[in-house]
Order: sequence, then C-alpha cells, then structure tokens
Amino acid sequence: MVYNVEQQFRKEQKHDEVYEVYLFAESHPNVIMKMGLIPDLKVVQCHPDLTKHVASLTSNFAQLVFHYDTTFNVGKFFVSILSLRHPLFKSEPVIPVAAMFHTSTNEACHRSFFKTIRDCLKLNRDNVIIVTDRERGIRNAISSKLPKAKNIYCWNHIRRVREMDLWRNNFINNNDLS
Repeated sequence: MVYNVEQQFRKEQKHDEVYEVYLFAESHPNVIMKMGLIPDLKVVQCHPDLTKHVASLTSNFAQLVFHYDTTFNVGKFFVSILSLRHPLFKSEPVIPVAAMFHTSTNEACHRSFFKTIRDCLKLNRDNVIIVTDRERGIRNAISSKLPKAKNIYCWNHIRRVREMDLWRNNFINNNDLS
C-alpha cells in the first residue's frame, strides 16, 4: 500500500521543481553537494570529477583566480556561479566550477555555499583569489568561510558604481534643487 501511494505521489508531482531536484540528486549522487529547504531553498551543485580537478589545482599553482556572481530574476530563483580562470590553458578560459540555485541573497545563503565548496574544493588557501561584486553578504561570507582566500572586486562592478556616482553628482550640480 505504501509503495502504491509513493508511486502515485511521484506521478502527480512531476511539475514540482523542488521535488524534481530531489529526484535528480537521488539518481546522480555527488552532483548535488547540498540541498536545503529551510529557511531558504539552496541547491549547490558541482560535478564530482570537476571537484577533484579543482582541488588538485589549488595545491599545484601559485595562484588561482575564481569569479563569483549572482544572476538575478531567473524565474523564481537566483543563480550564483563560481567559475575558474583555468591556468592550464594558455588563454585561461573561464569555466564554471559550482553553482547555487537559491531563493534568498542573504549572507547566510552565501555562507552555506562557501562552506560547502570550501570543504569540497579545498579553497581556503593563500593562493586563491575570488573576484566578486561589492555585495556585503558575499564579502562577509567569503571572509568567514574562506579567511585565507583573497577577495577582490570586479572591475566592471567598480566602473558601473563610479559611472553612477559621476552621473548623480553631475545631475545634482546641474539641477540646483534649492
């Protein structure tokens, strides 16, 4: 009887995204590194072969540069991607290493991500540089979970903030509001 109820439930729930991720995690062990539902949905994924490869790079290179950024408004979720500027190739292509699908962009969510990848990818090292935007929650998460890694800011994000400041100052100076 329980088996029949479970089978019926599985048939009826094919449209539920969270349940589909759970089924994927069940059928592909080690790809979903972490899945949490409370207080916010978080799914961290990384291919196991890539995990081993990146972990070996951290001990064999003087410097590894990672990029971490969050894409907003992807349906009901946010997607944060950790990518690596791969040092074994002359052109140093950027390859995605791990991703997190999440419903909140708070610091706790990013902390959970960096704790998970710290343990799997061995990123808490002096030779690791993580390029991010200036989001406080991300900066705090990196400093708390990867204290040896260096966090530097993305030039594009700095430039955009500077352009906005210049525009704002120019607007205020040219439109005296007094």
